[in-house]
Formats: sequence, C-alpha cells, structure tokens
Amino acid sequence: MRKIVFRIKDIDIWYYGFPLRKVRPEDLYISFQGEDENGNSFYSISVDVKTLGQFTGLCDKNGKEIYEGDIILTQPIKTKPYSKNTKTKKRVGKVVWNSGKRDGSSVITEPSFIVEFIDKENDYRCWNWSLFYDCEVIGNIHDNPELLKGE
Repeated sequence: MRKIVFRIKDIDIWYYGFPLRKVRPEDLYISFQGEDENGNSFYSISVDVKTLGQFTGLCDKNGKEIYEGDIILTQPIKTKPYSKNTKTKKRVGKVVWNSGKRDGSSVITEPSFIVEFIDKENDYRCWNWSLFYDCEVIGNIHDNPELLKGE
C-alpha cells in the first residue's frame, strides 16, 4: 500500500503532512498538519493552497520522493522498456494530476499522475510511468520555474 502524504510551501519552508479539511478551488489558505522539511512536528499552520501537491507513490533513481508539481529529467523508452538500444534523449517534464477527463482526443484516461513534457518539438503527456529510464527530480514548479522554459 502506498504512502499518502502531501507537501505544501509556506514562504521558504516545505511542510509534509495532511490538509485538515477538504481543499476547494476557491480556498486561498488551508490548515495543514505534519512536519517541516527538517522533521519538526506541528499541529496546524495556515498555508497557501496553490503549492499543495500529493506524493505520487514513486521515487526517482536517487530514492527521492516524486510529488505533484515536481520537475523531472527522464529518458523515455521508444519500444522495449529498459532496453539500452531504444533510449531517446533526456527530456524535462512536470508531474501533474490528471483527473481522468477527455484530453481533446478520443482517449478517456483514468485519474492518475502524469508527466507533461515541456520541450517545444514534442509537447505531449505520458500516462505510462513504466516507460521512463533513469527518472530524476531536478526541481519543482514553485522553487524552480525557470526549468519549465523548455530544453
């Protein structure tokens, strides 16, 4: 069973834990409990809801947890997963939540975390996490927005 945890940022500190009530789109701030990035516990703080991201249940090649809003560097596989003969160039993408709605094509996807690749020549979304080779978290959309400018 995967660990369910969220992270949220307040000024310069990341907190890990749980929202104390349901988050609604109109919320600006929510109460949150858990611990900060240094392991200090807290009961309740009020933080900006725009930085809230859920843990995907996956870790990168260095063992770092991957959260919604993370920016990753990865190497998609063309045909045979994990085959060194079919690796493509490394690409930058951001981890987002896909609510399972139709994406403009005829495909209706299940709710899941996906990667949106941001390079200009191949802008597409990837739903299959097993297609990645050597995924690495290189930042997130809140601390490192400059990484989203493309390759």
